[in-house]
Amino acid sequence: MVKLILSDMDGTLARSDKSLPEKANEVFEQLLDRGYYVGIATGRSLASVQRDFPKFKDRFTVIAENGSVLFHQGKMLYTSNMDKTILKDIVAQILQLEGVVPLFACGMVTYGLNQFKHLGHIFDVYYPNMLWVDAFEDIQDDIVKMATYFENYNAKDFTETFEPFRKYCDITISAVEWTDFSNHGINKGFGVKKLTELLHLDTSEVMAFGDYLNDYEMLKVAKESYAMENAHPEVKKVAKYVIGTNDEEAVIQTLETLLNTHKKDSLTQK
Repeated sequence: MVKLILSDMDGTLARSDKSLPEKANEVFEQLLDRGYYVGIATGRSLASVQRDFPKFKDRFTVIAENGSVLFHQGKMLYTSNMDKTILKDIVAQILQLEGVVPLFACGMVTYGLNQFKHLGHIFDVYYPNMLWVDAFEDIQDDIVKMATYFENYNAKDFTETFEPFRKYCDITISAVEWTDFSNHGINKGFGVKKLTELLHLDTSEVMAFGDYLNDYEMLKVAKESYAMENAHPEVKKVAKYVIGTNDEEAVIQTLETLLNTHKKDSLTQK
C-alpha cells in the first residue's frame, strides 16, 4: 500500500509556464488528511517549495536540491554538505566559461555572485531566498549543492567539459538549462531511500512522479513510479507507468484516481 507520495515540480506537477494546477492544494490536503505522507522531490530549493505551498509548510515531506536536503513536517532531517576547498577550485574553472552561472545552495538560502545579479529574476522561481556576494570565499554557510545555469540553454554541451570534476562530485543535468553538482551518491533516489529509513517505510510504499534525468534514480527506487508523457526517453524506460503531460495536469488526475479508489481508506502513521 502506498504511504509516501512525492512529485517533481518542473515538467511534472507544474505546467510549462511554471504555474500549478488549481486543484493541487485541495488534492494534497485530502491525501494528508487521509494519513499519507505527501510532498515534493525537486532540484529547487526548500524555500521555493515552501513559497509555492505555504499551507503545507509543516505538513509536507520535501526532497530539495536533488536529494541534498530532506525536510519532513517542519523539521530538517538531513543535509549533505560539500567540501568548500574542492568547490573553490571547480568554481574558478567554471567562471572561465562563457554563459555558465554558478549558484550555491545552502539549505534555506542560496548565494549568487554579484557579477550575475542581473539574472536574479530568472533564479527567483527556483531560489527565492537569494543572497549576493562578491566572491565564493564570502560564503560562510555550508553548501549542499552547486547549481550551474546555462544562459544558452545548452547544459548537455558541457558534459565533456565537466567530466574531470566527476572525481570530486556527482553531476546531474536537471533541465536543459541547469546542471547540479552534489556529493557522490546524492540524488532523489538517495533521498527516497533515506526518507523511507527515517520514516520506517519501505520503498514499495512510495509513489513518485517525474520527467527528467534528475528523477531517474527516484523512479527506479519507488515501486509505484510514474513518468510524464513529456518525460525524457530514459525516464520513461525506468518508470512503471507513463501518464499524461504536465500541462494536462496528469499528476493531479492520477492522485484523484487514488483518492477515489480508496475512498474509505485512512492510514495511521507512526
